[in-house]
Amino acid sequence: MYLAALLLSSPVEFTLSWAKGHSLVRSIILFRIVQSLLLDTCCSFRSANSGDKWLEKCLVSDNTDTTINCNFVKTLFYIPLLTVLGCSNPTKSTDTKLHSDTISDQSNTRQDGNSKYYTTKDILVIATETGDTLNYSKSEFNSIIDNHPELYNDNVQDPDPTYYCADNKSGFSSETGQDEYYMLYAYFLKQKNGISKYADLRKRLIDIYSNINSLYQHFQHGGTYFGHQGSRILAYAEFSVYLYKYYEDRLSKTYDINKQTSLYIQFLRQLVDDEIQNDGETSAKDKVKSKQELNAMVDNIDKEITDSFCLQRTQEFQYEHYQYY
Repeated sequence: MYLAALLLSSPVEFTLSWAKGHSLVRSIILFRIVQSLLLDTCCSFRSANSGDKWLEKCLVSDNTDTTINCNFVKTLFYIPLLTVLGCSNPTKSTDTKLHSDTISDQSNTRQDGNSKYYTTKDILVIATETGDTLNYSKSEFNSIIDNHPELYNDNVQDPDPTYYCADNKSGFSSETGQDEYYMLYAYFLKQKNGISKYADLRKRLIDIYSNINSLYQHFQHGGTYFGHQGSRILAYAEFSVYLYKYYEDRLSKTYDINKQTSLYIQFLRQLVDDEIQNDGETSAKDKVKSKQELNAMVDNIDKEITDSFCLQRTQEFQYEHYQYY
């Protein structure tokens, strides 16, 4: 409809449309102006001359054919001029400016929306359940708020995809940086979940996960992985708290799970026995001591698992993060 209206409009209306800066409009305007000039030329000549040699007359200047020659010269003049104009792209800088303004507006909006998470303290100290602390100046912490909205937005995900899918890992790309990121994840999600309401569940999950981590650390004779896991456990436990909060009113597995828990604990004790027995790097005397220490960890796990939710989250944590073949 728009294209048809342009083709049927007058040259004056086309000229006015030129100012709108649309490349399609400019192309059509070029066509219409050139077409109009050519038609004026042909019609003026044919009104005064007849025959098939009318093109030759366009090159001859005399009084009779003044109108013809003037129109033809105008045509030759306008074609290259309009071509040059048509090849320019005045809208490019305008589009770029609009795009830049949009980005600026989005950035300002995002920061304005994040301001409620800013700290007003000159120094913010974040203490964790594992004894670690994070210290930030006001500008450092507020910069994290601006650059990492995934840490506190409503689209809560497991800490692993949250970290690995983050667009910006500036300051958190190293192993210790990742540890810090996971502790911050736990800090923000804990406030969303409720600090005091789920304090007992949080503590139990952290204790269970920490004991699982310690078991495998012994099986593998140490390693930096387990040290980093000690910090990241805060995030895994807090995400489990978040899941519990989400399903709290819809938990259906409320029956007695003592037998299931007993079988799981039996599995852990068997794992301890097998690992110690097949450990060629530990002396017989040290194996006795290790077995006692590791079974004490299993006792702690047994004590903390009190419902089906904790049992399933414990198994998920173990099988997701400790796979050795």
